[in-house]
Amino acid sequence: MGASGFMRARRIAAERMNKPVEEVGYQEAAEYLRKPQEEQPVQESDAGVTGEQPEDEMPTTPLPAALALINGAASAKAIEKLPTIGAKGAQKIFDVRPENGFVALEQVAAMTDLQSANWTEIAAWEAPE
Repeated sequence: MGASGFMRARRIAAERMNKPVEEVGYQEAAEYLRKPQEEQPVQESDAGVTGEQPEDEMPTTPLPAALALINGAASAKAIEKLPTIGAKGAQKIFDVRPENGFVALEQVAAMTDLQSANWTEIAAWEAPE
């Protein structure tokens, strides 16, 4: 995952915070997205209350298998199935996972700062059948 993934996390946080994306740093976006949604402050705008994506702007692509595994894992051991993560990385992901789960692998990368992880390989991972 490159800079575009981190930019997506900034854009999501900026939209929910009702701020221009240029005013939201990567760290601020990661901290904001780490909070459960019910704790995220909702801002008012000229168009009304924001904080949720309109239905017509909701992503239509399914979650990557790796993100579904991370969000649904009952323990760090399950996350170890992902390539290049390892036991320590899996535990770190499990420990920082928001209550409502991650919204994108870019968010996982930003919140865990796992330097050894190959996020492109993780994104391409598919669960064995």
